[in-house]
This record gives sequence, C-alpha cells and structure tokens, in this order.
Amino acid sequence: MSKNVFFSGVLTGIAAVLMINAIYTSISNEQRIFSEAKINQIVEILETHHVNDICRASLEEGIYTGLVHGVNDPYTSYMSREAYQSFLQQTEGKFAGLGISVFVDRTDDSIVVQRTFRGFPGERAGILRGDKIIEVDGTPVTGVKLEEAVRMMQGPPGTSVNVRIRRESTNSTFDLEITRETIEVPTIDYRIVDNNIGYIRISGFERVTYDQFVTALESLQQSGVNSLIIDLRGNPGGLLDVVVNIADRVLPQGIITYTEDRHGNRRNHYSGVDRVEVPMAVLVNGGSASASEVLAGAIKDTNTGTLIGTQTFGKGVVQNLYTLPDGSAVKVTMATYFTPNGVNINQVGIEPDYIIDLDMELLRTYDFLEDIPEDKDDQLQKAIEVLNREQRTGNR
Repeated sequence: MSKNVFFSGVLTGIAAVLMINAIYTSISNEQRIFSEAKINQIVEILETHHVNDICRASLEEGIYTGLVHGVNDPYTSYMSREAYQSFLQQTEGKFAGLGISVFVDRTDDSIVVQRTFRGFPGERAGILRGDKIIEVDGTPVTGVKLEEAVRMMQGPPGTSVNVRIRRESTNSTFDLEITRETIEVPTIDYRIVDNNIGYIRISGFERVTYDQFVTALESLQQSGVNSLIIDLRGNPGGLLDVVVNIADRVLPQGIITYTEDRHGNRRNHYSGVDRVEVPMAVLVNGGSASASEVLAGAIKDTNTGTLIGTQTFGKGVVQNLYTLPDGSAVKVTMATYFTPNGVNINQVGIEPDYIIDLDMELLRTYDFLEDIPEDKDDQLQKAIEVLNREQRTGNR
C-alpha cells in the first residue's frame, strides 16, 4: 500500500472525527486544518530516519489523538475503540474478571494488588493485598502496559486465567488458576464509628454507586445512627446523574447544581422533598474532584453539612461522549457546572469549613487513606467531634 493511499484513509478518519453526530460539512481546500502533503512528508521522514520500525496504525491513532489534543483542554480527549470500551466498563462499575484492583509500583514498574473484593474469585483463590502479578497466562506483565495486563485478566465469566504471583512477604512465587466471574465493583464502604455515627466512604460515582449508597444508608438508619459522615477523600468523580441522585437523598428541596454551555443554555438539577435529615460532615481533600465537588459544594451551599479536610481539586466542567462509527469516541467538555449559589469551582476548588491536614508521617506510613487507624485520622476525628457537638447543642 502506498503512503498516499494509506493516509487518504487516515484523512478520511480525521473527517469522521470532525463530523460527530452525523453532521457532515463540506470543507474547501482553503478551509482545511491539515495538509495531506505535510502529513505524508512527516511519515516519509519517520519511516526513513527513525531508529525503530514505524507502525502505521499507531500513527493513525496518534493523528486523531493529536487533533483532539489541539483544543488545549485536559478533559477533552480521543479514545480508541479499546480505550472507549474500557472507559464504559469502568463507568458501569461491572466487569468479568478476578475481583481485584491493582496499581503500578513506580520503583520497579511492577503491578501490585491494591485490594481484593470480598467474596470474589481473587480473594477466594488466596490473592493478598501487596502481591505482585508478574505473569498472566504465561505472558510476563509490567506496569508499563498496565491496561493490557488488566484486559488479559478480564474475560468472559466462567473462563479461567493463570496468574503468577510474587509474594515478597514470604519470598515466594506461585501460580493460581482462577475462574473469572462478573464483578460489581464496590464503590461504597460503610460502618458505624464512635458508637452512633454512620460513616459512608464513596470511592467513585459509577453506575452501580447509587444502589450501593442506598443500601448503606438504609442499613445505617436501621442501626439507629444519629448523624452521618460522607467521606469523599480521593474520589475523582464519575457520572453526574449518579451524584445528583445521591445528593437528592441527603439535600433539602432545591437546586443541587446547574450547568451552562457556551451558548448560555442552562440545565438545572433539583432535589426533592424527601431526604434523610441528620447532621452531616463531609471529608474532602485535593483528590476530591468533579462529581465529588458537586456533592460537597451543594452540601456546603445549602448549609446541610460541615466540610472538613483540605481544598478540593477544582474540576467544574462536564463532559459528554460522542461515539464514532468505528467504535472509538471523543470525550468533549460541553458545559460548566455551578453550585447552588452560582459558584463555579473550576481550577479553584472548594474550601472546607475546617481545614485539617493529615500528618505527613501517616501518609508515608500508610499507602491508602482507608488504612489509617480511626484514632490517627485527624480529619475523621474532627468530623466526629463536630457531629457530637451538634448533637449536644442542636445547632451547627
């Protein structure tokens, strides 16, 4: 295949990106935002002089990625078909796999088990937190290609996968044959703290989160809790409609948030009359972003609860997905959102009512916030103090 024939196809793909939602516009030669001759010249240079062999499929994907990157918005991006499917799976909160979450240890680029989901195949097979996954079905894996390794561990329910584990605590390496199952990712963790305060940690706002939140809330209510802590620390956000539904359960009647597009079109999101009416405290930090800030901002503006922790991330924009004919997609920032009082927190964040930093030594000692013992977690202890005081005095 000649370069001209190949990149004629590439340019057709670029046109498809521009013609989202089947709106096709004729672009004259003078209006072109790219040059076929220039692209072919660059390819000639790369194929002639680059030290490695050039993959044309990667170049094509790079063109689409670069085109969307040109809008200079960190939240607007192009996703290949594979990346888009992975994104959809994440937002659904369901997948077929082992029931573990992993992260990359940057000291050696190894894949480390962060968490095993209770009752699912990984835990039943004996995988422990801190285990390193070094092979999947005989293929060595590293954090350099984490997404590829994760896809290898996933697969149709009922099929099996062989995982080689390196356990440094016992200086052992062993294989586990594990049968995949459909996993509903637990995005909610809840318990009772200080005898009568309900605690709900939300790790993300995925499609499964609302039902999990309702289950947690109803369970805590049945246990007779008299106040509630919602922990949004490290929660990067998720689906707007999910956080709106959760906010509706705890906020008074009125606006939760509203969005505006570049034409000034406004869309309001409301809470209804029915809600759980108990004193609330919300834990936030610099990792609380997007949908987390929708909930935290609404609770603060409506004086429904007390925010405790550190300044939130500051992502006050909303994205929409546009699917392309080949299964890839473009994620586009299409609106700005505001708190009930009309505040846009983008690149600013939300300041808590009580600014409490965690001891840096704790953060060095414990890999994850949820590992910090309750009595050492100053932000959690402040929330308990505030809620107990409210219970005694009857006011905030």
